[in-house]
Amino acid sequence: MSLHPQNVQNLLQSVWQLLLKSPLEDGHGVVATAAEDPDLLRCVARITGEWNGRVILVCGRAHARTLLANALRMKEAEVEGDMVEDLVAELLNIVTGNLKGAMPGDTIQSTPELISRADARPQPSEKCILELECQSGEHPVWLFVMEAGHSIN
Repeated sequence: MSLHPQNVQNLLQSVWQLLLKSPLEDGHGVVATAAEDPDLLRCVARITGEWNGRVILVCGRAHARTLLANALRMKEAEVEGDMVEDLVAELLNIVTGNLKGAMPGDTIQSTPELISRADARPQPSEKCILELECQSGEHPVWLFVMEAGHSIN
């Protein structure tokens, strides 16, 4: 598998459908201001080795709660906050594990962790090499791949 955007989008859509029993569509044109929504969960996994970078998944907490409740056939009130965070981390873990396999040489993947909006932005030594915009119903979902080791111009 290469890091061609369509391959990565197909992977993300397959994982989303498998775990959440809900389609994830192309979201070209998703309103950019939605990225500032305080309800969004931002989760990162790092890949280190011959290739170094981060993979970041961003989606709405309330929508993830609804999808998780539906997938587990639970009432939303029964879904605790850490269950939603664990779901987003597991989605990212599966996607990152597959992306890691497409990277050159030996690499190691970190455990996904939640991060702040500021930490989700590219760092000075990073370059965003892939940005996917998707939609789950009317709700935006983003996946970013940041490659480390770039100098500031």
